[in-house]
Amino acid sequence: EIVFRVAIPAAMVYVFHSQIVALVAQAVLFGHVHISQEARREENRLMCGLQTMHGLWFGAAYLALNGDVLPCIVAHTLHDLHVFVKTWSEVNDQMDYTDQAVLKRLTPLEAEEVGRIREEAGPTLTAETLAFARRFFYAFDYEHAGSLSECDVQRAVSYAFLQDKVQPTQARVSKLFSKILNRREESDDPAYVDDRMRLSEFLRLLFLLKANPQLAKKDSPTTVAHQC
Repeated sequence: EIVFRVAIPAAMVYVFHSQIVALVAQAVLFGHVHISQEARREENRLMCGLQTMHGLWFGAAYLALNGDVLPCIVAHTLHDLHVFVKTWSEVNDQMDYTDQAVLKRLTPLEAEEVGRIREEAGPTLTAETLAFARRFFYAFDYEHAGSLSECDVQRAVSYAFLQDKVQPTQARVSKLFSKILNRREESDDPAYVDDRMRLSEFLRLLFLLKANPQLAKKDSPTTVAHQC
């Protein structure tokens, strides 16, 4: 806070002779220092925008309080503490849901679909791998619906391929997501939801990407119409 609310604005005022310019400049700089080279472009845009707004808010508070930086430090500390507690609560809630969800037995239809996938995958899809995949699936089910939205699938695939040299683009995942859902035969099963992917469908998507790394290279991420 001392650097961004005192030192940098003071230097800006000295150069540009304008508190407004100093306020905006320190906020923009504050936003840009939160950009990570390892994050995706969309994530960096969101983070930069949020932190720029924080910079404007804290900078305006500093000016309104006649240059007293202590309230800014307290406000920033309380904000970070609030975010930490909120994140901690959400993560624990998601972990509890995942632990409970994996204990439930698959429905007959799900068991049949998973069985077909295991036959296609062969020895690569062991019982241990399947158990891990189920836990992985529910860990990204943020709505606790027993299925994943396209955004959930995008996040899950990004995490699953985090250590891989070739990572699937958002466009490729989006196309596979739509393709798998379009393959559904007409069914009265209430577990089918038009825009959400079931466990067996998610396993099939992961299996296709893992078994065919070349699929990850085919599209540019900029072609994705819907950003999560």
